[in-house]
Amino acid sequence: MPILLSAFLFCLPLLGCNQEKVPIKEHVSQKTSGEKAQTETPPSNLKERDLAPAFSKPLQLNAPPQAILSPTGLARVTLKKNEDDTHLRPNVDSVITVRFKGWTSTGELFQESKEESPFTQRVGNLLKGWQEGVMGMNKGEIHRFWMPGKLAYDNDPNPNSQKGNLIFDIELIEFKNRK
Repeated sequence: MPILLSAFLFCLPLLGCNQEKVPIKEHVSQKTSGEKAQTETPPSNLKERDLAPAFSKPLQLNAPPQAILSPTGLARVTLKKNEDDTHLRPNVDSVITVRFKGWTSTGELFQESKEESPFTQRVGNLLKGWQEGVMGMNKGEIHRFWMPGKLAYDNDPNPNSQKGNLIFDIELIEFKNRK
């Protein structure tokens, strides 16, 4: 049992078990139960009262109709916009530093970064939904994502991986484009 738990804690963060491993004890707390781009602006009819504050349990367990929906099924709402938007965004080779929380589709918190040690990783090593999501963010922004399971852990062979649709709040603290 201790070996299974160790394997679970090693593989569960934003990486699949078949990808580069990152010791999560330094970056992530587990709950067991720049390319140029166009600026996305949330629709003006999205009211602040319709969403819980960033990093609070989401009030909307399904993406609200006002969320921006991508062709892959990833839905997003910007909770905090960077007003000094330079239009530079991370790319697949960028190394990002983020703060995040993740909830199941029932609103149960299952994963979060530690306040004193944000999560740092190369974008290309992240879950597909995270890759798509953070490449659409500017430094300093906070977005809430409703991620279909196919972009998260549904294909992860680890039986302890969180399956199904997930909700993530992500703050892009910093990113560095690799040359």
